[in-house]
Amino acid sequence: MRALITQYIIILFIFIDNDNLTNFRNQFPIFTNNPNLVYFDSASTTQKPRYVIEKTSEYIATSYANVGRGSYDLAEKSDYYYYWCKELIGKQINTSSSELFWWYNATHCTNIIAHSLAQSWYLPSWWEIIISKAEHHSNILIRQELAIHYNLTVRWLWLTNEYTIDMVELQSLVNKKTCLTCLTLCSNVLGIKNDLSQVRKIIWKNSLLFVDWSQAIPNYPVDIQTIDADFMVFSWHKFLAYTWLGVWYIKKSLIKELKPAVVWWGSIEDIDDTKIVYKSSIEKFEAWTPNIIGVVSLYYALTWWEENQWYKELEKIEKNLLYYLFEQCPSLSDIITPLTTWIDNRIGIVTFKASNDKVSLRALCDYLNKHQLCVRVWWHCAYPLARYLWLNKETIRLSLYIYNTKSDIDFFVKTVQNYIKDIS
Repeated sequence: MRALITQYIIILFIFIDNDNLTNFRNQFPIFTNNPNLVYFDSASTTQKPRYVIEKTSEYIATSYANVGRGSYDLAEKSDYYYYWCKELIGKQINTSSSELFWWYNATHCTNIIAHSLAQSWYLPSWWEIIISKAEHHSNILIRQELAIHYNLTVRWLWLTNEYTIDMVELQSLVNKKTCLTCLTLCSNVLGIKNDLSQVRKIIWKNSLLFVDWSQAIPNYPVDIQTIDADFMVFSWHKFLAYTWLGVWYIKKSLIKELKPAVVWWGSIEDIDDTKIVYKSSIEKFEAWTPNIIGVVSLYYALTWWEENQWYKELEKIEKNLLYYLFEQCPSLSDIITPLTTWIDNRIGIVTFKASNDKVSLRALCDYLNKHQLCVRVWWHCAYPLARYLWLNKETIRLSLYIYNTKSDIDFFVKTVQNYIKDIS
């Protein structure tokens, strides 16, 4: 009798849990409007909650105006969103809003930082930049460009057997000529988290630390003070907000020293025929009318996220989905194999390679697309990592998020199995 009661409770819990997930999924209009859609590309960009869409649209319809320009009610309301949203970000990552400013996205922030460092003489010729094999192209290309134009050397940091950044090797690479170390908090291909809290103790005092936070910020909280980075960048379209909005964190001690790579009237304290005096505050870097609508969408994404404490819920959802997906993987082994199968120390990104040379993953993705399954295929902007992992063909990436369910995984597995039957 006790066993029957226990079984009933478990079944009831599963039913309630699935019902809650269904109700939660309904908060995203993309799934209401596309009831058969399975979206596994959140590492590229997340879908937007109805709350964010409706509140942002309401702002556009009732309160839109430029920021920092007007002394009227509409402009002051826009100013509120513009500045208070920075406060919300600062609260989330444990820093001051005076160390944050807006740009287009993480890629653009990365380029602007690089040019600002070069113009401010922080990258002396013949010095060295360290980047890891796990980096996104956005964190690689600009370093190689800097190396070409400023006679710098790029030194590559390999990974451990667990695909994390190898701190022992980092110690061997760092020397008195290391001027910049560029690392990701979480790989967009492997989904593996990197603990960067020890990096500052390893690199020399005169080396700057740049951290790409793009895959971390949508998936788990990180205290910026534990990393002690000089620069951090992230794109907010990966965190439920609209596109064309990125944030650059810069340590306060560097703000006064760095020249803005792009200048505008708000960059200066004074100008005459022969001189320019730049501001010592963060405003000197924000050379544009910002993406005000994007900022408003982020404001509501952050408030919605914090009110529901979704970080805790997301961790449980992703871990359960990873367990469930990896349980199904043996049934797909004729065509795809996951690069990693461990659960701990990762977010919900799973990348698959072809099981043999005859398999075309692009053809598989075309088949999945016909069944409204959205996955990412190719090299995921990480050629050096692909070569490091000895991958000679494209890969498929599934990135799970808070609106995904076990039913999504069931449909993916079934569709891949049907594809195997169709090509047999």
